[in-house]
This record gives sequence, structure tokens and C-alpha cells, in this order.
Amino acid sequence: MSAYLGTPGPDTTTQVRWAKSLFRDIFLNVPTKASVHQRALADAAEMRPHVDALIARRKAALTAGDDVPDDLLTRLLRDGTLHDIAIRHNLIGLITGWIPTVSKSFPLALDELLDRPAELAGAQQAARAGDRERVGAYVFEAMRFRPQASGLLRVCAADRVVAAGTRRATTIRAGATVLVATHAAMFDSAAVDGPERFRIDRPWKDYLHFGHGLHECWGLAINRAQLPALATALLERPQLRRVGKLRTDGPYPTSLRVAL
Repeated sequence: MSAYLGTPGPDTTTQVRWAKSLFRDIFLNVPTKASVHQRALADAAEMRPHVDALIARRKAALTAGDDVPDDLLTRLLRDGTLHDIAIRHNLIGLITGWIPTVSKSFPLALDELLDRPAELAGAQQAARAGDRERVGAYVFEAMRFRPQASGLLRVCAADRVVAAGTRRATTIRAGATVLVATHAAMFDSAAVDGPERFRIDRPWKDYLHFGHGLHECWGLAINRAQLPALATALLERPQLRRVGKLRTDGPYPTSLRVAL
């Protein structure tokens, strides 16, 4: 990830800590714990100057005509559309959104497949055939049963009526915090065909892993490539089996032991 974005270090442990801390406060701090928020503010205060320094060094290298990596940072600077602070904000957003979600989504999907011998066998057959699209179908369907988040928190900007004109019409007032229950929506039989069945031929519209509409996650395109690639590298190995339970530290998986 660091090589792709152009955002190395200062070391892997610190970068992971920053990402998880910010992600937890932005997306998972439903009870708004002060300790979680303060930890995120402290980590953000470390992260901002680090990314600013990376941008400054890369700008200087470009000005000097030095050879530089063809990564996202270089491309953003050469494009010239965004000013430095906007580049910093985008890079921090990508780091924060990328590390926790991928490191959580993949073990959860694998954990689900390990509990389904027939589906695991099908995913392994696809992996050994080099069919990443089919592997992805297994992964994203497994994620429907075991999503990395059960919903999205949003703040209503103005008074809105949900299901207007029906018996269930409800007014949501401006300033209200709304939980958009994406996990439940993917099992809504009124919108999803046979939601309780594990199917790899579902239309993409049945999945809300990356949200929907105006605020659809930036990570959609990269994860539709990265998650199947990760899964293929593991699933193509012979005699894959579980040897331990998925372990977590708070909302984040820490280990899922398998044998080959």
C-alpha cells in the first residue's frame, strides 16, 4: 500500500496504529467515547506533519528533476489540480480507509468460507484455475454474510421524510444521527432474491459493502481487484483448513490460523 500511494513509514506498526485509531473514531465510535476520540486526535497530530513532509520532499525531487516513483503522490503533484493540503487530506483518507477495512474484510470473508465446505471447495477450484473474477464472487458473497461493518453512520443535514406517502413514513430531523443498516439491507427479501442462500451469481447491486450513491466508497475499485487477489494467493494452496478461531482486538481481527 505504501508503495502504491507513495506514503512510507515512519514504520509499519505506527502507520497501522494511525489508520486503526482514526478509522475507529470516524466509523465505529458510536457511543462517542472521549478516549477513542482523543486518541484519534493525538494520532492525527502525528500523521499530518509526516504526510506533509513526504509531500514536500517529493515536490523538491520533482523540481530538481530527480527520478521519482510513479505512485499516487507523484501523479497528484504532477496533475496540479489539488493544493498540498488537499493532497494530504486525500492521502490520509486513503490510508485510514484502506488498512483497517482490508485487514478486517479478508479474514472475515475467509472465516465464513471455512465454515462452508462446499463453497470453500468452489472458491479453491476457481483460485487454482486462476479465475479471480469467480474467486471475487465467492469473497463478496461471503462478505455479505460477514461484513466488516453492519452499517454506516450519517448525520441528517436537513429534515427528511423516509418512505413518504406510505404507512411507515418517518420524519428524520436535521442534526439527527442515522444508522444506515447496510448489512440488514443485503438480507431484505423485498430487494434481494433468496437472501439466506449463498449465491455467487448475484448482481452487484445486491452488495452494499462500499455504500451506495453519492458517497460510495473510494475503495470500491481497488478492493474489487485486491481482495480477490489476496484470496486467490491463499485459496489456491492445497488442503487449506482451519486450525483456530478468528481472534480479535476490539473491532479488528488479529489472527485466523489455517493449515495447508
